[in-house]
Amino acid sequence: MMCELCELIAGNVITKFWYSDTLITIVNCSCCDIPMVVFHQHGERSERDRHLALGRVNALFDYECIRKTPRLVLYHEHWHIVGAKYKL
Repeated sequence: MMCELCELIAGNVITKFWYSDTLITIVNCSCCDIPMVVFHQHGERSERDRHLALGRVNALFDYECIRKTPRLVLYHEHWHIVGAKYKL
C-alpha cells in the first residue's frame, strides 16, 4: 500500500494541482488547503534536492514562509508554502 503523499505523486490528486517534475509535486494540502511541496522519495532529501526544489518554488510563488517541519506525515519530506500567491 502506498502512503498518502506517494498517492499524490502517482497522480491521485484530490486537491488543486500546481506543478510536477522529476523531483517534486506541488498540490494543495488536503488538511490546510495551502500549496505543499512533496518530494518524490521517502526520507530526508539532500541539500542539492532541497536547493533545486526551493528554486522551483521561488519561480512559481510569492510567499510569506515555507514551513518545513512536518506535523502529521513524518516519513516523507514535504513543505507547506505559507501565504502563497501564484506568479504565473
